[in-house]
Amino acid sequence: MVLALAVLHGCNPGALAAQPARPAPPADVETLLLAAQEAALRAVLPGVGPLGQRAAAADSQPLVICLALRDAADPPAPMLARLTAARVAVVARRRCPPTFASWYVVVDSLGRRVDPPTPPGLDPVALTVRAAVWEGSDHVRVEVDESYGTARARHVCRARRRADAAWEARCGAPLRAFS
Repeated sequence: MVLALAVLHGCNPGALAAQPARPAPPADVETLLLAAQEAALRAVLPGVGPLGQRAAAADSQPLVICLALRDAADPPAPMLARLTAARVAVVARRRCPPTFASWYVVVDSLGRRVDPPTPPGLDPVALTVRAAVWEGSDHVRVEVDESYGTARARHVCRARRRADAAWEARCGAPLRAFS
């Protein structure tokens, strides 16, 4: 059936057989994917949210980054600790601090605020690893979605395992959108 469809569409049937198969991932692929995700996040973090607009100076408010891995999984605590830096706290998405419930101020008939008080600090940045795909020979494509206020960005990174078994990643320019 596949051969017949290939011939009908003008494909050379020999070319189908000549396609190299993607190498099977190693047995410990989940551990490797986790390390590749961490490398990609290290590459993405300096440019997210307010960090991309200004340095996290000593006099600025601390920034919280709420992180979820593939399938909304919580990152392991050691990963969160390694990603946390001065004035930047990286927490699991379920521990994300509250943000504004509304852009409107709700008042009673006497003009007193009745809505919850505005939480202190900057709005947190949400980072979600959308995909981590093993591409063979110690290369992983990692896609990270960023959300901050009304801004959205998608970071596409290539992570690779070096000869010393450490992972490094490079990310292209983020695709940005605003609503």
